[in-house]
Amino acid sequence: MKILIVCLRRSGSTAFWRIFRQDERLLCFDEPFNPMLKQLPRRFLKKTNDEFIEVYKKDKKNFLEKFSPIDYFEEVNPLRDSEIVYLNYLFSLSENVVIDATRLNFKITDLVKHLNKNIFLIHLYRRPQAFVTSHIIPNRPEYKDLKLRYLYTKFKAEFNKKFFWSVKRNFNDWGYETIYNLLNQEKNKPAYLKLLWLWKLSFLNNENAIANHQNSMSLPFEAFTREPEKIIGEIYERNGFEYKPLDYSKIRRPNLGFEPDNKKWADAFEVLKMEDLVYEE
Repeated sequence: MKILIVCLRRSGSTAFWRIFRQDERLLCFDEPFNPMLKQLPRRFLKKTNDEFIEVYKKDKKNFLEKFSPIDYFEEVNPLRDSEIVYLNYLFSLSENVVIDATRLNFKITDLVKHLNKNIFLIHLYRRPQAFVTSHIIPNRPEYKDLKLRYLYTKFKAEFNKKFFWSVKRNFNDWGYETIYNLLNQEKNKPAYLKLLWLWKLSFLNNENAIANHQNSMSLPFEAFTREPEKIIGEIYERNGFEYKPLDYSKIRRPNLGFEPDNKKWADAFEVLKMEDLVYEE
């Protein structure tokens, strides 16, 4: 079983990926194109790069030759041959591999042209109001041991919460301010409109792309949190892989976003012509 998860950051992919990681039969890689992997064998605060540390120790020369990091500003560039070579290398390391790769999100149209047809491609996405909120009001619990960084993030979250509907910048914790500025010249809009525009662009591109890949799934993160075992069981079944019970106790229902009933959301959906894309929890 080989699975590739593609989505925007802050769409729930790490929580989703961690479920597969429990299965000892699977080799699971989180964010393989993250430039921070240049720091191997250093362990990340979230402890999500342990699999890379093992590969680095066992196959350092090969890994370093294949490693193809993608910076934020490169995410909107066409897919490079080196990125495909690196992705195929990771999939070759075991018979059963799961990869969470948000940095391929805006490259998905090119990606499906090169992706092995047997790889199960999952487009994971989150309710747009919740996605937008998670970037404007950041939550970084992994910074708790880094006091100044944690306090700054907490201060920014409180400030942005107070001025949620008017703040225009400083939402780049996960790179989407950079990416928006590369794709759209309308810089004077509020941040929530910029992020909604990115969500729409990503959603339409990804849904169109997976329609051209015969082995794929479109999955709202909220649907996964409602019935996680059913969803994971379906994925295993569709890949002809025996399902074994996993622990779903840490899966929580996601929040609905900042002031989910505020009319500004509906007005924004109308302006961006995305009313038909918005779904309830």
